[in-house]
Amino acid sequence: MNHLKFWAIATAALTGLLLSPSPATAYCRADLTNQLNTLAERPSLKKARLGILIETQSGQVIYSRDAERYFVPASNVKLLTTAAALSSLGPNFTVRTSVYSQQQNGVTTLQVVGRGDPTLADSQLNELASQLKAQNINTVSSLLGNDSHFAGPIVNPNWEWEDVQAGYGAPTNSLIINTNELGLTLYPQAVGQPLRIEWDDPSLNRQWQIENFSRSVAAGQPEYVDIGRDLSRPILRVYGQLISGAAPDKASVAVPNPADYFISRFRQTLGRQGITVAQTGLTTVNPSGSELAAVTSPPLAQWLVRTNRNSKNIYAEAILKSLGGPNAEDATAAGVRRWKPSSNGLGSIQTSMKLWMAPVYHAITWLPPMPLWILSKPWLALPMRSPIAAPLPWPVPAAPSATVSGVFALSAKPEPLATMPHCRGILTRPTIVRW
Repeated sequence: MNHLKFWAIATAALTGLLLSPSPATAYCRADLTNQLNTLAERPSLKKARLGILIETQSGQVIYSRDAERYFVPASNVKLLTTAAALSSLGPNFTVRTSVYSQQQNGVTTLQVVGRGDPTLADSQLNELASQLKAQNINTVSSLLGNDSHFAGPIVNPNWEWEDVQAGYGAPTNSLIINTNELGLTLYPQAVGQPLRIEWDDPSLNRQWQIENFSRSVAAGQPEYVDIGRDLSRPILRVYGQLISGAAPDKASVAVPNPADYFISRFRQTLGRQGITVAQTGLTTVNPSGSELAAVTSPPLAQWLVRTNRNSKNIYAEAILKSLGGPNAEDATAAGVRRWKPSSNGLGSIQTSMKLWMAPVYHAITWLPPMPLWILSKPWLALPMRSPIAAPLPWPVPAAPSATVSGVFALSAKPEPLATMPHCRGILTRPTIVRW
């Protein structure tokens, strides 16, 4: 008897219930309907709304449950954003971050021009500093950051209050550093004591005030952590509880003023290389001097692992803004407009990275086979019903999933793929995967 091992693409609007991912199970095809019905009709899912459609690649329906209804596709819609970028920008698209120099009356001014590289981290700042040091730059009168490449809001207006405080809701600007997140670790202490909080970057201890309302609890107590920050001041607020003796918990908050933070961090990096900086600031004036140093991002194809598999929101936002380009009044809105219905068959992507969809008409059949992850964790989104498609990775060891705002969504794939050089999955609604 043939067995079908599967993960379905399923989205569910849940009330008071968040599903937890479970290991894939192999079912006999004849038993599949009964097995899925049994799972879907569990009392714990009584208040949930589920939609599942499993088809063969030829279109034969194996299982269908409310497949025609509207559902929230969540971060699965990142597939369209990355597909649009692959088609429009190409898999080899890169972003260059440059340092320009202007000499006047013995005064050295350096201007760092960011162009929205979400991959840029401290190692790239070290590389820029090394390039400047190699050119005998030892004293800088003014270090300026140019954060004007992407016009428009850097914080998505659709984020909820708690989102803009969290690391996953970090603003997307032109000068991005360390994904605009500040990481920290929370360590349980003796029962009754507050959690010990440590910044990943110890220098933040001098810059941030921590209001700690957390505590360590005995075994058997529930664990939860709620971290927020003041929207205008460097104040971190920590609530919740962890079991005493348990493993520490990692968290992050969004950088409040990312361009200022970038320049501050670059100034520190220059100092470690022996380059002193007298003053810093921001500018929107295009540089007039020569490029002294530069770093280039990895190609777009390599971004997709973090964009889709790890569901990094700032990567998806930066990709969309790159589609919009530097000359638009609002880079995000321009990125949406750029992807119009074309002869290739992909319809317009209406999105502001809390993604919502206008009709998308046909499968993306022209994208070349690529070893790309397109699996994603969910993200809040509005209804979508029309056909879309994207290349599935090969091979894929697991299907990630998560929950956001009462929504559970899972992008998935069949097994085995051992005999397949590549695989394409087609989402014909947010509830469908075909193979």
